[in-house]
Amino acid sequence: MKAFYKELDFSLQVYSDLLFLKNGNIWLFLGSRKSRYFGGYFFYQNRAIRFLDEILFCHEIKGYQILDHKRAILEFPHNKALLEIKNSAIEIIFENWDYLCLNFDVKDIFDNEPFKRKIEINSEQKNTFFVRQYLPDFNAILRIESDAPLKINNIWQKKNLDFDKDRNSPPFEWWTYNGLEGKVRELKIFIEKPGLTNDSSKKTIINYGAPLPSFIINRLNALFLHHYLPAGFPWFFENWYRDELLTFYLLSNQIDKDFQNERLLTYLHNLDAIWDQNKSSQSILASDTLLLLIANLDQNLLEKHFHLIENFLNRWQAHFVKEGKI
Repeated sequence: MKAFYKELDFSLQVYSDLLFLKNGNIWLFLGSRKSRYFGGYFFYQNRAIRFLDEILFCHEIKGYQILDHKRAILEFPHNKALLEIKNSAIEIIFENWDYLCLNFDVKDIFDNEPFKRKIEINSEQKNTFFVRQYLPDFNAILRIESDAPLKINNIWQKKNLDFDKDRNSPPFEWWTYNGLEGKVRELKIFIEKPGLTNDSSKKTIINYGAPLPSFIINRLNALFLHHYLPAGFPWFFENWYRDELLTFYLLSNQIDKDFQNERLLTYLHNLDAIWDQNKSSQSILASDTLLLLIANLDQNLLEKHFHLIENFLNRWQAHFVKEGKI
């Protein structure tokens, strides 16, 4: 299929139809393959909650026009649709009337216990539907608005997760909620509860004039959560120290220096807890976190915190170097 990137005025043939959009605390994976990490998620109180399993279109997607990190045009054989994450909503606008189906889910991103979930759908006014999603310690309300009537299905269905199977990431089957379907021109999925606001993270964009570097920095900037650079798929909400420090090191000339130094000082002020770890929760032992931090320090920071670094470097050597080998 063909993907066109408007910001670069560039198109290419791609071998996957997977599309990723993100705006603030909401992200969406869309594609023909199946995974419990695809669909729609929101980030709320340090939790990544899945609220949408997938959007099923009537026709095969033949191409994408990527407008920016939060908007894309989907190209079908005889139709087009603008897909956008806007404020606290996902919006779909077809060029011509077309058919779609919405499947829902509710879970913490890494929680694979199927019997915690409950979903209910009802219509309290014409063409407006409320999807109430329940977990034992959390609930969310979605409001679906369409410009035409939708059929409420209320059916749990089992699906095979071919993408997860290829990654050898069980479970390979999952039950999702076949909720709504119908023929529409416009449809919006609002997250009513919890009340989400766009993350007010610091920006790292530098205006290069050159399209490609600006494109890359824009995409990194769009991933921000809570003033840190999160890790890659499917951990878009987690602060992995090694990933962030390596990004700083490789893009040191592109990332805003004030932001970078602020993050590095955060590491320095919390070294006792993180010098040998690789992530902010359920930590994983990592021998290179401290070394990557040192590699990122400029002369001023290195001299100012020399004794602190020396102390932890001695601890690192005692912990990780055995018989002259790491």
